[in-house]
Amino acid sequence: MIRPTAALAGIVFSAATATAGIAPAPMDKNPAPPADPCAGPISYTNIELLYERTDFDGNNRDDGDAGVVRFEWGTKQNLYFTFDADRNSYDYSLTGIRDQTASWSIDQWKVSAGIGGHIELTDNIHLSGDAGIIYTDIDANRRSGGFFDAQSPDDSETGWFIRPQIRAKFGCWTIHAGGSYQDFGGDDEWSIYGRVYYQIAPKWDLTLGFATGDEANVYSGGIRWRF
Repeated sequence: MIRPTAALAGIVFSAATATAGIAPAPMDKNPAPPADPCAGPISYTNIELLYERTDFDGNNRDDGDAGVVRFEWGTKQNLYFTFDADRNSYDYSLTGIRDQTASWSIDQWKVSAGIGGHIELTDNIHLSGDAGIIYTDIDANRRSGGFFDAQSPDDSETGWFIRPQIRAKFGCWTIHAGGSYQDFGGDDEWSIYGRVYYQIAPKWDLTLGFATGDEANVYSGGIRWRF
């Protein structure tokens, strides 16, 4: 017959042995760093909503105000499609003989569509470019100078464009820098531009830009949604 004291001692010994075989979970002295909120590739699929201020540097035109939409759609084959549309409003005046002056209120629409591609120089620096067709339409409403027989600036033209550029991404910052060439038959122009994007949310950026050419300097600002 087993004595109660011996049985109790055996139970205590068995429990102590089982407990000794369970090691405490090790503490991780080097926890994983938090995920970088700005990590990700250079964007080729996005839409931008912008305000532009155009300084025509004289040329019989006052400063212009424009609303702009830019759209890009990227593919897996390092190609992307582009679509831009803007509406610029400004005043235009023309002085003739005896200082007679006629003036118009101008609404100028410009729409372009094209296709581009990019080469990855590094993960965060790309050489890219796009080309396509561009259409512009000028709607002029005469404001003064009805006595002055000046030709209305109403016009519409179709041409083509090319835009070579470099895109670079460093953390939350993205930079675009390049040139733009537009040709409307005998009327052509080169301009250079730079754009800076700063990520404020996982899919949202603030952007500022500047472009300069033979006829105008253009300042822009707005937002970009990447998707």
